[in-house]
Amino acid sequence: MSIGEIHVWAACPSTLPLDSVHRAFLIEEEKARFSRFHFERDRWTFLAGRVVTRTLAHHYAGASPDTAFRYSTYGKPHFPNAALQFNISHSGGCLVVAFTRGKLIGIDIEEIRPGLEFERLAKRFFSEREQVALKQSQDAASQFYQIWTRKEAFIKADGRGVNLPLERFSVVEGTDGAQVCTMDLAEKFPPLVLHDFLFGPLIKGAICHSPAQTVKFFRYEQMLLDHLIEQ
Repeated sequence: MSIGEIHVWAACPSTLPLDSVHRAFLIEEEKARFSRFHFERDRWTFLAGRVVTRTLAHHYAGASPDTAFRYSTYGKPHFPNAALQFNISHSGGCLVVAFTRGKLIGIDIEEIRPGLEFERLAKRFFSEREQVALKQSQDAASQFYQIWTRKEAFIKADGRGVNLPLERFSVVEGTDGAQVCTMDLAEKFPPLVLHDFLFGPLIKGAICHSPAQTVKFFRYEQMLLDHLIEQ
């Protein structure tokens, strides 16, 4: 992966050959988190996220598979090797991990859930401009998920996460590749762009990154298969 590239790896945890042996990838704090999940699917999705991320970090930067994540002041995970940046998201039994070198990165996927009261969520978390766009859309549900994933991807790339008020900035200033529009925040945002993508028919996604970067998508399962063929 060269400078100026972003590699997005997609995987479905249920298809990965994970077993109890892979829990060795987890540090003690993560093992405790793994045990606290009530549902089996959530436990294995969490484990898959850690295994996939650390395996790929080893591929890109030679990081040890048991390297512990560091966390920023706002709780964003990163590796001790700051040159390799990553971000992870999971929803609907799927996960994605985005990697880049020396640049900001944020990614989000959301499963489209029938019956979701998105109008109520929009009133609470969307800017006035975004609420207008939602009302004018011919497909309000699709528009809601596009805005939501863009906002999530942005606050993850920015690094402040939920500490950044969602209703105080807008992500509907253009089509795919729109710049984030600052509303009434005093500080300036870093220059970032947004792109939308689909992960199957029922999962919408967005990725937020520094300008002038190329995004490439890969399947983690295919990498495992290629590795087995090579052996």
